[in-house]
Amino acid sequence: MTAQALADQSAPEYALAHEAGIMTIERMVAALRHDSAVSMGMLADSAVTATTSHSGLLFGPEAVGGMFGPFTDSQKFELYSTNIYLAGSLTTARASGYLAGHIDAGSRLSFGAIFVVDIMRPDDSADWTIASLKVQLTWIEGDRSLRPDWTYPVHEKVWEIGDPLHVIVSELDAPWHLYPGNRLRSDLTRDVEDTYARYSWGIDQSDFGLLVSSYAEDAAGTFSPMGPLSGRHAIIGVQKDFRRAWPWMQHYGEVLGSRVDGDMAAMIVGRIIPQAGKDADVFGAYYPLRLRRDGTLWRIVWFEYRAGWFSSRDMDIDELLGLTLSGKGDRPE
Repeated sequence: MTAQALADQSAPEYALAHEAGIMTIERMVAALRHDSAVSMGMLADSAVTATTSHSGLLFGPEAVGGMFGPFTDSQKFELYSTNIYLAGSLTTARASGYLAGHIDAGSRLSFGAIFVVDIMRPDDSADWTIASLKVQLTWIEGDRSLRPDWTYPVHEKVWEIGDPLHVIVSELDAPWHLYPGNRLRSDLTRDVEDTYARYSWGIDQSDFGLLVSSYAEDAAGTFSPMGPLSGRHAIIGVQKDFRRAWPWMQHYGEVLGSRVDGDMAAMIVGRIIPQAGKDADVFGAYYPLRLRRDGTLWRIVWFEYRAGWFSSRDMDIDELLGLTLSGKGDRPE
């Protein structure tokens, strides 16, 4: 890591800007969850736009804030975000992430989406403002009659003439590509934890350049359902084949803990099953990941996926981090 990179990383103004940007994204999701034009108006520019796969092009805070509505008195709406990554400078930035939503009204409609959002401010003392947003539905389950006017994603078939165009194309829209030399970083811990966002976005959006960047050349691990794999070449080859047959699956996750020791790090990620709803402590599986620093990037050197429902309250995350970092907890078979 260069001296300039270390200086940028430790500069408090970048850490504060990153924290404020993440808070702006969280407030945006809350505004969408509450179908609130007022809340969106406090966060967004008056000329804010949203390009969506389900409702087309939306103009202004009221339309953007209500993109998943309208909601009747009998409808209950749940919406949450995961896998957030933010990149940019002190005055312009882009974030990406996942959304999962559930509309309940006797019957239920569940959906997932990815988003990219641009935020800006005139100087580093001002609040971040939402300038534009892109939202693309990625999966749907349940009663579509609850949203009869939406355009739904095409699943489980090959491309046909007339299929809708993509709202988000990762290679052109993802923040890693827009800001490859991201300076809007907070600390080493966040850099480590952002690796999961890069990995999941890369595999889920078929952006294999990002996926390749997530692994060290000598990476290895046990990959469900493929089994043990060794070497980045083998891992990427198998994951590409796996992904082609299951394009609507999205790897929602929450980092439960991480630890940095010099140029090595460990991270435990809880796998969220979005169709089941979100419980603050309950996950459908977890990943013990070991990483190594390569310049300003952290890359996975050991990967495991351990399936099975669990509560993070019943797991000693610190002990598991120690075992993952040392390699003593690896399960190679």
